Amino acid sequence: MFAGEQTGRTEISMIGPHTHRGDVLRATTEEEYDVLVVEGERTAGAVTERLESADETFTLTEAVVHTADDVDDRVTDTECIVCGPTLGANGRSAVLSAVGCRDICRCPVVVVCETAQACESLLGRDVVTDCIPGSQLGQSPTLACRISTHIESYRTRQALANADRAKLQILETLREAVSQQEVGTAFCRLLVNAYGSQCAWIRTTQGRGELTRQWAAGDTGYVSDVLDADTRATEPSIRAFQTGDVTAFAPINGEDGGWQATAAEHGFGSAVGVPIAYQGTVFGALSVYDEMCSIPSGTRDFLSWFAQIVGYALRAAAWREAVLSAAPVAVEVELTDESVPLIDSLQGLPDETRLSVLSAIPREEAVLYVIELDEGPPDEALPRLERASEGVAVLTERPPRFEALFRQPTPETVLMTHGGQLVSVSVTPEAVVMTVAVRSEQRVEGLFDAFESEYDAVSIGAVWSRGTEEPTGYGDIAEALTHRQRQVLEFAYLNGYFDQPRRHNTTEIAKKLGLSRQTVSQHLRTAQRKLLRELLEPER
Repeated sequence: MFAGEQTGRTEISMIGPHTHRGDVLRATTEEEYDVLVVEGERTAGAVTERLESADETFTLTEAVVHTADDVDDRVTDTECIVCGPTLGANGRSAVLSAVGCRDICRCPVVVVCETAQACESLLGRDVVTDCIPGSQLGQSPTLACRISTHIESYRTRQALANADRAKLQILETLREAVSQQEVGTAFCRLLVNAYGSQCAWIRTTQGRGELTRQWAAGDTGYVSDVLDADTRATEPSIRAFQTGDVTAFAPINGEDGGWQATAAEHGFGSAVGVPIAYQGTVFGALSVYDEMCSIPSGTRDFLSWFAQIVGYALRAAAWREAVLSAAPVAVEVELTDESVPLIDSLQGLPDETRLSVLSAIPREEAVLYVIELDEGPPDEALPRLERASEGVAVLTERPPRFEALFRQPTPETVLMTHGGQLVSVSVTPEAVVMTVAVRSEQRVEGLFDAFESEYDAVSIGAVWSRGTEEPTGYGDIAEALTHRQRQVLEFAYLNGYFDQPRRHNTTEIAKKLGLSRQTVSQHLRTAQRKLLRELLEPER
């Protein structure tokens, strides 16, 4: 606050009509402009009178300043400062000096002077955005129009600065978070801790077709309360998921009941729901709640962009979790459709040709396979892989192993979308046989339907339930490893990290996995130590 005498905060008008439950705000065309008017006298001057009578919506704070002792952090808490005509030279200098101390995204400063000559001298200072002679206050363009234009420009600069900061924070989150649990929790916390949201909530379908609670941060009590309620059909996350579009409520009206009553009880003034999608398929929604009763300009675009990153990050994490891991139910799926990229790559080769998929790494629009030629002529298989894929590299000649990049969709894409986990893949010129792990036998039918909608010829073979031996692909000795340690160790082995000489170093392995070199090194050391302990000291 300013330490000098204040006339108080004057609310010029309310924003928009009262919004009822179910109303969706498609645009933020009517905004409040937060303006600090600094004068040298207590009585309201010409500036306040002009802004109060303007068509634009302003929230005004008036303050009186004589010296630097009257100024504190209010200059950082407003969108525009107007130095009125009664402000003396010492007071004006104090305000401009305070604004100049801000290194990033200074708010606009409009100065009203006695004469045009005084304006010319002030415009030479980099902290002064605009200068208006007092005699021109009533002329066109109006003072209100000029101030609103400067504020819109300031908001754009802020949005760009926030976007740059967000990119750095998101990149750090993507580097550190690997599992879906880590990704979802980290992004919710980012919205709360870095951007001041009161609550952030991510919900996904998990292959079930309807949203379930996944991750939340901030006031998570609201999430529990709204899930317990019977009337939540218009809750922002559900509306965004159903419509595939951004859904916003501002201000929240507690009197309308339903989820809005619950939100009002928790002190929320506005809410935005954004669909989460990957390659055009909506599989979840992000809801963000704030105590403000209005939605700032640019918020929708930012959250839409944010949700796109979340969608990619969650799908990439699902891929990582799906690479050769165990699950309660394992299913054998056979595909004979020649549009499957790996089947297409073997066309024209002898019938006994067989490939095994050793690993699959997600990319934004493709899948990176590590495959081994179990049977068949390597000199004939390589050119066919080159023809059918986006690129092939030979990893080893004996056994013949290749790294091949195929564009999505692939069978693994369908598997990932529906929450399955890949155990093994065998490919012949006639079919792909996948051993897939899912969480329950009830989801086998849903997985079959998903494959059938993408490919012409699909059949389900054996199913291993919780009560029988599960084809995890790992022995008991590896049970001590976490999923992430097992994944990194396996991929490093397949890429020749343990060969002499090494075919790929830690940096190259980390780049392929999308992790930092330090993280990969730590996982490799820990995994090797655990395996040696299990081998040499099994009773310990």
